[in-house]
Amino acid sequence: MDLKTIPLLKDLPEEALARLEATLERLAYPEGATILAQGGPPSQHLYLVARGRVALVDGEEEVEVLGPGAFFGFPSLFLGEPPALGVVAKEGVEVLRWPKEVFFWLLSYPEAARYFAARLGDRVRLRAGVRADLFTPVGRLVRRPPLYIAPGATVAEAARRMAQEGVSSLLVEGEPLGILTDRDLRNRVLAQERPSSTPVGEGLSWARTRFRRSRSVRM
Repeated sequence: MDLKTIPLLKDLPEEALARLEATLERLAYPEGATILAQGGPPSQHLYLVARGRVALVDGEEEVEVLGPGAFFGFPSLFLGEPPALGVVAKEGVEVLRWPKEVFFWLLSYPEAARYFAARLGDRVRLRAGVRADLFTPVGRLVRRPPLYIAPGATVAEAARRMAQEGVSSLLVEGEPLGILTDRDLRNRVLAQERPSSTPVGEGLSWARTRFRRSRSVRM
């Protein structure tokens, strides 16, 4: 699969595409193979369907089918939690995957951050009961409440919260929601020598990634 054919990736700079090409793994799974186990170990990768189809499953129930060009695995990366839904090959499939470090690096590009934040935002709205009639009970989709931090909290407080909870990202309260990742703390706070007392939402565009309402929910 040519990464330039993926809507999310095609407008990224050439150097970004080159890094994605250099760090991807290509994996093949036979029909019926479990790629991510529901309630199993937290995902360590971002996945992209390159060929074939995979099903998102809640127990034995098929919730959604993803085809070529669809990403999965990122809600587990965001929350640091076991996958809320399993991912099973509906037929012989080929997937591309990247390690979580590459995923969080990808979020430094606004278009990528908006894309994934929109889908995570949909999952949060599902948990709140919006559109719950379309899926299995919300409590089974999200096993752990998403973690929020106020925009007035300091980056030091955010870092401590991530460490205590064992997660690599937090949702920043507000409308629209924002996302703060451990990569942001490393590259845009420490590396730029910002003080630890800097408020999360003090004019820092990385801390309040705007996202549009998405009509699709991805695992």
